[in-house]
Amino acid sequence: MTKYSIKNYGHGLVNFRGIAPKPIKARPIVRNTDSNICKELLIHDTTQVSSHGVHLCKSGHESHATCGYVKGFNGIYINEVAFATDLIITDTLAEGGDSGGPAYFYENLCSVSLNGIITAGTKDILTILPLEIILRDANIELIINS
Repeated sequence: MTKYSIKNYGHGLVNFRGIAPKPIKARPIVRNTDSNICKELLIHDTTQVSSHGVHLCKSGHESHATCGYVKGFNGIYINEVAFATDLIITDTLAEGGDSGGPAYFYENLCSVSLNGIITAGTKDILTILPLEIILRDANIELIINS
């Protein structure tokens, strides 16, 4: 990881480097493998969640693409090894192994507006670290499809 934080917000950023003969290139997409129409969702924008009850989706490694509704803001997550604040709380279905996946709004069937990153969840709730916190904390700029 080239940039990470464990003090106030748990996140880590990986630097992709192209190495011959198979260079790696990061692309601004969200995995949507269960779809027959769009297996990849293009990231065209970022959107800050501002209202309770809005529709919010995520793509997780285990539970794939699922959607739910925003239930709260400024949430706190505490367990035996972590303490996180300023989280978005949703009722989106998630499973262990989904942490680190993107949270987003659909713009249309094949493009999304990125909102945050999955941090933790239980059977009934999912917590999301807002994207603006990660970008500000890491002092980076998001790459999107234009």
